[in-house]
Amino acid sequence: MQIKFRTQLIFAFLMVTALALAGTILLSARTADETVRSGADRTLRVAEQVFAQLMDDAGAQLRERVSLLSEDFGFKQAIATSERQTIISVLANHGARIDAEMMFLLAPDGSVLETTHTLDSTVSLESLIRTGETQLLFSERKVYQVAVSAVQAPDLIAWVGMGYSIDVELARQLKELALTDVTFIYASENTDPTIITTLPALTQRDIDALDATSAADTVLSRLNNDSMISHRFTLSSKADSQIDVILTNTMSTALAEWRPWERGLWVIGLASLLFSGFTGWLISRSATRPVTQLVQAAQAITGGNYEAPINVRSSNEFGFLADSMNAMGTAVREREQKILHQARYDAITQLPTRQYIAETLDARATSEPITKYATLLLAVNKFDQLTEAYGMNWGDELLRLLAQTLGQQVRATDMIARVGRDQFLIFCAESSSATAANLARQIDHALERPLVCSSIEVKIDVRMGIAASPEHGTALNDLLRRAAIALSRAGVGADGLIVYEDGQDLRLMRQLRVTQRLQRAIAHGGEGLELHYQPKLDISSGSVDQVEALLRWTDDELGKVFPDEFIPLAESSGDILPLSEWVLAEAASRAARWREENVSVKVGVNVSGRDFMRADFVSRTIKTVTTAGARPEDLVLEVTESATIDNIEQAIKHLSELREAGFILALDDFGTGFSSLSQLKHLPVHELKIDKSFVLNLSTDSDDPKIVRSTIELGHNLGLKVVAEGVEDDASLKMLADMGCDSIQGYLLARPLAQDDFTKWWRNHESERRDRQTSAEIVGMGNA
Repeated sequence: MQIKFRTQLIFAFLMVTALALAGTILLSARTADETVRSGADRTLRVAEQVFAQLMDDAGAQLRERVSLLSEDFGFKQAIATSERQTIISVLANHGARIDAEMMFLLAPDGSVLETTHTLDSTVSLESLIRTGETQLLFSERKVYQVAVSAVQAPDLIAWVGMGYSIDVELARQLKELALTDVTFIYASENTDPTIITTLPALTQRDIDALDATSAADTVLSRLNNDSMISHRFTLSSKADSQIDVILTNTMSTALAEWRPWERGLWVIGLASLLFSGFTGWLISRSATRPVTQLVQAAQAITGGNYEAPINVRSSNEFGFLADSMNAMGTAVREREQKILHQARYDAITQLPTRQYIAETLDARATSEPITKYATLLLAVNKFDQLTEAYGMNWGDELLRLLAQTLGQQVRATDMIARVGRDQFLIFCAESSSATAANLARQIDHALERPLVCSSIEVKIDVRMGIAASPEHGTALNDLLRRAAIALSRAGVGADGLIVYEDGQDLRLMRQLRVTQRLQRAIAHGGEGLELHYQPKLDISSGSVDQVEALLRWTDDELGKVFPDEFIPLAESSGDILPLSEWVLAEAASRAARWREENVSVKVGVNVSGRDFMRADFVSRTIKTVTTAGARPEDLVLEVTESATIDNIEQAIKHLSELREAGFILALDDFGTGFSSLSQLKHLPVHELKIDKSFVLNLSTDSDDPKIVRSTIELGHNLGLKVVAEGVEDDASLKMLADMGCDSIQGYLLARPLAQDDFTKWWRNHESERRDRQTSAEIVGMGNA
């Protein structure tokens, strides 16, 4: 839900005013609270002094009254004659006259003669006797203020003492005099804490739950809160006991004077809010009228209506904004038309785009659907080479000339579009594949004449693919895809025109599926991938000291997929790089395990030409091999001859680094790469592998033996070992041995074997070889 600007403006006025007022009121309330608390605290400190003075006055009166008793003649005579009944009577009468609750008589040495209460055995009376001052004593869970006076006749015959209890009644009297609530707290190590208070806030449950060692602190923290403020001081403190006093005032009384002022602030705040809202409403009426007009105009522009002018009669920013929006509408309309034209037409040839043709056909489908039509896809051969030779601008001009030539050949009902850098689409309405083929031949005939582009004559060769509806499909996108498939199969010259045939897209879908499943297998750590190993026989010794690792793949969905199918797809998709790394790591790991198992073979690995020319190939190869636990000398890296042709300097650099690291290097498929002998002599390899195409028919073809013999001699002259691939019969093996070939590889010896099968095969082969060697030695000894 959208909120109108007028409402937002009024709300802003109200929010600013409310925030300012709330801040003022809260600050005032906080200041008042702090002021009241500070005043209450000062009042409590004054009350402490008043309380102390009251306690001193009460103590002076008590001392005076005890002194009068000690001067009584009858009392002295009763003490001197040890008349116990008289002593008790005098003490009781005198205590009743002055309302004393505790009376006691002590011997000169301080021992108790008579007493009305049990004196605290933990309390020493020495200081009381010595100083004559009043002190606080604890007896029978009550606190007493006591005074002592000497009885002399004329020598010291006794000490007499009396005291008043400090109870709730005394606390109330002190409260009336000090104008504050009073709480007495007595804490001792030997007894539970005792609390006397005028506050109803402290219940007996609170008192019973107190700990003697922290009773005063606990009560003080409970009485210091938002509604009360308290002050604590100590009346008496000894090693094993302490009497504290807490004076407390409630905040409600102190804050009562602030309440009228607070209510006044709230009334002023409410009036300010009403005034602010009214002011905001007045201002928003005049401010939002042009804004509303601008919003309506913006909505019209959003809907694509750029024609309606915006009329805002104002000389301020709103008028300037209205003029800017009028100019913006004009600019957007022109820019939209330009963008629409660029989206529909190619910038170089001004031909429609494929998307525009599709939109046109969709629009026509509602009234007159087209069911019979053909699509002809045309591509210029070697267009990149032409632009590299003559420049990009020349290439653009050539495309314009070609568009004009095509436009002259098609019918008025046909449509031409540029759909790629060097590709054109011709949409032939009401046409079959045969009609489109006739048009293609007509175009080809027209292009037999050279085109003159920027004073340069050039003969243009094109390839064309055709797909028609309904025989090849009904949807335009399907036909374009199938025309592209046909174009991909088109060649040059007479084979430059291909009409789509059923099943061609199935091959494409197969390639896509194989690529996807291969990528999945690589991503899952080589799932379904496996290396098989084909042995290489050393002809002179009869030993198998090398194997070639050959990749095999069995997919859960596709079944067995042959290398001839998935390796080229991996090369074109870029998956050959992680695939090669997996093969190298697997082969290196197997070589390390065979070395531990005393299987003395070196493992040959085919190196992808694309991977071999990468700058980090050598470092990655060394790291992969060492990580797998193998040594460089355990591996034979087989690099194809064709991989070294494009950048011979880079190839020599990589081969030299690999050889220096300890790898054995072989030049694979020799004879198929068309490399020069001058390049060959600089390649730091150890072996040449003659391609099997020269060996398969060695015993039956008349030319192959010449090529093979020359290659063997060339390799030996260069100091290289020569390996022949594809040996499948004994006759070929004998011819290779006679020619001096070093090693062979092929089905005659063994097909590629799984790792466990090869291990078993190798052990059997080596055992038979040693047996033959032993037999030959025995025969030789016998002949000797």
